[in-house]
Amino acid sequence: MTKEFDCGLDLLTVYRNLQDTEVLQQFRWLCTALDRQDEEMLPECYSGVLHALYEAGTNDLGVYLRRSVLEDENSFNRNILEAPAYLEKAAAFDLELLEKVAKISADRVKKAAKGLLPAGLPEWENTPLGLDVEKVKAYHKQHGYGIFAKYDVCCWNGRLEGVGNPDPISLDSLVGYEAQREMVIKNTKSLLGGQRSNNILLYGDRGTGKSSTVKAVFNQLKDQGLRLIELTVNQIHYFPEVLAGLCPWLKYIIFIDDLAFETKDRDYTSAKALLEGSANALHQNVVVYATSNRRHLVSEYFADRGGEVHTADSIEETLSLADRFGVTITFLSPSREEYHNIIYSMLDLEALGMTKEEVNSLAQKWEMLYNGRSGRTAVQFVRALKSGNIQDYI
Repeated sequence: MTKEFDCGLDLLTVYRNLQDTEVLQQFRWLCTALDRQDEEMLPECYSGVLHALYEAGTNDLGVYLRRSVLEDENSFNRNILEAPAYLEKAAAFDLELLEKVAKISADRVKKAAKGLLPAGLPEWENTPLGLDVEKVKAYHKQHGYGIFAKYDVCCWNGRLEGVGNPDPISLDSLVGYEAQREMVIKNTKSLLGGQRSNNILLYGDRGTGKSSTVKAVFNQLKDQGLRLIELTVNQIHYFPEVLAGLCPWLKYIIFIDDLAFETKDRDYTSAKALLEGSANALHQNVVVYATSNRRHLVSEYFADRGGEVHTADSIEETLSLADRFGVTITFLSPSREEYHNIIYSMLDLEALGMTKEEVNSLAQKWEMLYNGRSGRTAVQFVRALKSGNIQDYI
């Protein structure tokens, strides 16, 4: 291979995973084609580099490499808090090598191709990598590594996967239930501060903002090293695998929406083990926030009370799961006055040309037709009212 384009990617050790990325695979083939002055390979490999960059969302080789380095998971960044000297030395070598690659411009490639590339081909840009070991360590201490350096919110799908477009809801957009939200905020700040924090059960009626509260509090504090992992009820038994994949110095909210069990199944047992601190239970950097419409989380039927000698013990055990949350926060449906106040806070009555009495009358009809009084119902009513087509719905 020509000395100018002997990019040395085969020498990567710490960041060897980057060899498998489409961009660097295409780039290595391009270097090989340049070495051979292969008239057939060169146009295809050159275009392949550009295509791979475009698919990665950029036209800049240096930007792509920087992002790849910071989002990689490897032996160096997993041990960033106390990385041995040999790993730091190896990482430094790799970063210097990747800096050289980041500087290889399309113009240089075209000149080295000696007329074997068609005229007019687009070019990529070359922002310097701009990373050394200390900068990389500082980044990972704040953002974590791997999937947690790339995504703030993750879910479980046989493995942890990033959520590309999480709910952007903010605390400013929520109305009412200020006392309840403040409890969640304080508990989450305790987690971030390394102080004792509790698992929280947010219990209450539908549409009262339980899930929105968790997501809005997370969005407010996520830049302080906080991540959110969403699990469904039937994924609770995967808790050990989830916990094993966490970055130990970040803080995590495990969020379970609509937590409820029809029977005391394996997920119920897993949830109890998780919350009471048995084997494979929570780390100190993790809290569980769950929402539910059921105060005691497990459906109870009269038939469940028959056929057992110790019926009271059975019922008590069934109801005990909710007690294993350190804090239960209740979200009740708003009174009519509270419901109206929520609506007023989202409206400019003067701009609408309506009186409170007129709005109240329509709001009352709306709640009777659509799921009763709640914050969600109020938002839906206001949306319909602002559309100017409220009469189409009531």
